[in-house]
Amino acid sequence: MKYILLLILIVYFAGIALIGKLFGSKQKSTKDFFLGGRSIPWWAIGLSVLATQTSAITFIGAPGWGYQGGLERINMFLNVPLVMAFLIVTTVPFFYRTEVYTAYEYLERRFDVKTRTLAAILFLLSRGLAVGVILYAPALALSVVTGWNVNLTIILMAIIAIIYTVLGGITAVIWTEVIQICILWIGAVLAFWKISATIPGGLGHAMEIASNAGLLKSLNLSFDPSVQYSLWAGVIGGFFLHAAYFGTDQTQVQRVLTSKSINESKMALIISGFLMFPQILLFLFLGILLFAFYSVT
Repeated sequence: MKYILLLILIVYFAGIALIGKLFGSKQKSTKDFFLGGRSIPWWAIGLSVLATQTSAITFIGAPGWGYQGGLERINMFLNVPLVMAFLIVTTVPFFYRTEVYTAYEYLERRFDVKTRTLAAILFLLSRGLAVGVILYAPALALSVVTGWNVNLTIILMAIIAIIYTVLGGITAVIWTEVIQICILWIGAVLAFWKISATIPGGLGHAMEIASNAGLLKSLNLSFDPSVQYSLWAGVIGGFFLHAAYFGTDQTQVQRVLTSKSINESKMALIISGFLMFPQILLFLFLGILLFAFYSVT
């Protein structure tokens, strides 16, 4: 079994590197590298936007939320469709018409190079720290599966990501993320089915256990500011949090700029906004199923 898993990993990593090489041969200019020649289909951009803020941390952490607090965290994601509607009207047309390569390029045009440099440095520092955590989680899982040292798996994953990014630019990044998000969903659905089938009494019994434990309570209408995951905290506070992320973060803005038109950029945000809710719901239910599983085994 171990050798089968290793073979799957080798094929996957080789395929990802090949995608980078294939798209790399099509890079003719900086516009191709940074914006994909503005020719990426909207549905691929939408899945890439979704995949950008979904990682192994989500696969591990979101079920942990479900295990610990049930559906309470869903309140923090109810604002996403509203955020996407706001961005469609405001930032998407603005950034697309300016024809910038990055959000920070506009800051230089509007203010000066110092402002652009400062914003870019802050972004790189924050993203660099986040990448450390994002790399560690899948590297740890890969280390368990392969038996390799975790430091080796971190280096391996980082090198592969750098290779296909450098070779294929944003086009390779988007298409690999489309593949990765599909694999993530398939894995989550299979895990959901496997856990449900393992619990005595099946899914119905699992939901009964979860209900008795209060894990299926989702909307919290309390106005008490000490309640961490209330509907109002999610809709109001979460709105500004997600608007800042999806509307100004370079990892998001750059993807929106790769579409063929403003309308396709808007469609990309629509699909990512409406898929995020069922995605987080799936991961939360995985955690709830794990709670039921460990309650009866």
